[in-house]
Amino acid sequence: MMSLKNNLFIVSCQALENEPMYGPGVIERMVKSVLLGGAQGIRISQRENIEPVLRIVPKDIPVIGITKKMSKDSEVFITPDLDDLKFLIESKCPIIAIDATLRKRPKESLEDLVQYFKKNNHNQLLMADCSSIEDVENAFKLDFDIVSTTLRGYTKDTLNKPNSYNDFEFLKEVVELNKKYKKYIIAEGGFNTPEMVQKAYKIGANGVVVGSAITRPTFITKQFVDYLSNKK
Repeated sequence: MMSLKNNLFIVSCQALENEPMYGPGVIERMVKSVLLGGAQGIRISQRENIEPVLRIVPKDIPVIGITKKMSKDSEVFITPDLDDLKFLIESKCPIIAIDATLRKRPKESLEDLVQYFKKNNHNQLLMADCSSIEDVENAFKLDFDIVSTTLRGYTKDTLNKPNSYNDFEFLKEVVELNKKYKKYIIAEGGFNTPEMVQKAYKIGANGVVVGSAITRPTFITKQFVDYLSNKK
């Protein structure tokens, strides 16, 4: 089982289907680029990317794997069901992240997915993508290896309260609650500057994931354009 160091800097290398960066070979080049820049961990999505990325990433670099699958009956889309979890387990991806919110799920319960993982994993780690302190408490009770703030600001209940809200109040609550459980805490979701990453470390996050601010040119360009437009 992979040992994770403290102050880990992870880069999420993903592209949306409606973006020019989406397609075969692009994610591998993206991963190579951020590793050259000093990334200490990688987060990737989709079945077609997992195996190629695992082939090129050094064994001592943690890789977080997910799938994304939309459903008509549920808002849960990050590794949402047993079929996706089975794929990620068999891929031997070192870390598997799943939506750990308390929202209605498309198929199996969160508890069933966790139990399946515990019985069938190949010395892998299970990561809970959470949005609220209730999600986090439940993830601790289910004995996830890693708990993350990934979905903060992306659910109906937290839409106007991103991770940065009220001086990172949510992350502080997670770190405080974790004093009892002593799990590995990852800050993810809107940590778009080096200063914000450093702030997360100081609060007590063991690792931080940065995505769009590094690997999505469309998002980065729009940030500049929107800022400059407001200054005219």
